[in-house]
Amino acid sequence: MKNDFLIILIITAICFNGCNHSTNPEDKKETITALEKLNEVTSLVESFPNKLELLSINSSNVNDDGESLNWNYKYSAGDPGVDYRFHTDINGASFDSTSTLVLLGNKVIANIYFDSNKALKLAEANGGSDFRKTHKDFVIEATLTEPLVPNSQPMWFIRYTSETGDQRILHLGINCVTKEVGFYY
Repeated sequence: MKNDFLIILIITAICFNGCNHSTNPEDKKETITALEKLNEVTSLVESFPNKLELLSINSSNVNDDGESLNWNYKYSAGDPGVDYRFHTDINGASFDSTSTLVLLGNKVIANIYFDSNKALKLAEANGGSDFRKTHKDFVIEATLTEPLVPNSQPMWFIRYTSETGDQRILHLGINCVTKEVGFYY
């Protein structure tokens, strides 16, 4: 009788644990889009004494659906020579560091018109999908920035790279206002 009770208890525990696991895909999600945690980054940015403005969002390993394990955000306080860096992943946002190595070439992003998932959808339809089919060892990098040129608009720059094949790099620029996709080198 004791053994029967013990067996029933073990079976019940196994069933309860096995039945208790969620099958909801959101519960198992590990990747995020570029803007998915932007509100959390914004809360951190607002805690700084200086007014910080967004210069770029970047990830060096993006999935073909526009999601990544993490995204990096670069802000400026208008101080020449200092950038503020933030990092996001599925767990949230955090301040990363300041950098005095400021790269010229981008200005404050006035408006973010669409997220990385839409940018990758456009990139995939304009050569990205073909690149991935040809190059099984591909890596996708995505950067949202606004070039430092007159009359510029925010752009998603999507770069597909591979170590094999003839064409090892595909660079696409996507205008966030017009959604026009162009090749760049």
